[in-house]
Amino acid sequence: MPPHPYELEQNLYRAVLVLENEEEVRAFFSDLLTRKELVELSSRLEVARLLRKKVNYNEIVSSTGASTATISRVSKTIADKVGGYQTVLARMEAEGGFSAEEERAVLAALSAEERRSLLRLAALFGKKGGAGTAGAPNP
Repeated sequence: MPPHPYELEQNLYRAVLVLENEEEVRAFFSDLLTRKELVELSSRLEVARLLRKKVNYNEIVSSTGASTATISRVSKTIADKVGGYQTVLARMEAEGGFSAEEERAVLAALSAEERRSLLRLAALFGKKGGAGTAGAPNP
């Protein structure tokens, strides 16, 4: 009998939590996800960042390439869900920025608790659709 989906999800969460640095996270995500999936996840995070800054939908569409449907779903998730976006974005902003270099430094410095928050965010991403243009390299 195959494992229950909940068990599979828990195994994924534990897998991310055992990673020790950004290079390991990047390698794992590169193995686990397609380039398109990485781009989509990255785009949703950028949409959430812009929504948090109260940027209007038209500007978000223009700057990210995300559809209004994706923006709406991210907005609803921010309002209705467990706070994963808010946790990640607040911590990234507290580190002083959101550039690619700064993002890499923040990921490398994540504590186990912060990784758990990121994992909750990743779980939310896995349940949504959409596309965008931003993303990290997929070696």
